[in-house]
Amino acid sequence: YGGTARPPWQSRPFLSPLHSNWKKKKPGKKKISIFSGTFHTFRPAFWIPALLFSIFMCSIAGMAQNRIVGYYASWNSVSFPYDKIEYPNLTDIIVAFGYPDSNGGISYDTGIPFPQLVKSAHAAGVKVLISLGGAGSGAAFSIATNDSAKRADLIAGVVRFLQTNDYDGVDVDWETPSNSTETAQLTSLIREMRAAFEKIDSSWLITMAIPATAYGGQHFDIRNLVNNVNWFNVM
Repeated sequence: YGGTARPPWQSRPFLSPLHSNWKKKKPGKKKISIFSGTFHTFRPAFWIPALLFSIFMCSIAGMAQNRIVGYYASWNSVSFPYDKIEYPNLTDIIVAFGYPDSNGGISYDTGIPFPQLVKSAHAAGVKVLISLGGAGSGAAFSIATNDSAKRADLIAGVVRFLQTNDYDGVDVDWETPSNSTETAQLTSLIREMRAAFEKIDSSWLITMAIPATAYGGQHFDIRNLVNNVNWFNVM
């Protein structure tokens, strides 16, 4: 956050594009470059539960593209229903959460897949992804990806969900790989998932939630993941 811009957790609503409601730029407000994309400071304009950040990352096609990403917390869907979302202020909505199990299956929070949210988002040109994992998901991911057969089952479950519910992709939120073996499992999962997507629907997105610190991110093989990930959501 450049200059005096408030971080999201200190703002009521959060994040809008740089429209006319942005106050005159003050000294010290700057863009912060992340890879080949750009992170802007914004005037707060709306709120989505668990809207954490906007991410700007080069795609696997090699072209930088600005994204404004909102995480939709399924457990807050009653107090914040789909029709309160200001869709024009977003490029992508990530619905949380689906949970991998030890056999490569997936369970989902109550309310998911939120078909009216998907319909409204698509009408506004906004893509919708399902977030897989979340806090404390490390052990489940480790077991669900420790051999190729389990990874294939997990990927097949993701594919079924996307096809059935008209979602546009998956956000993999493994929190977090803790050793070199799990690093390799995650890299294999993302590579094999991309290969499966290419065979079925090459427009499907793969994103990842990753830690912002060197310590938290030490077991993510970014050099190899970046070839198969559309963008990274830094948390």
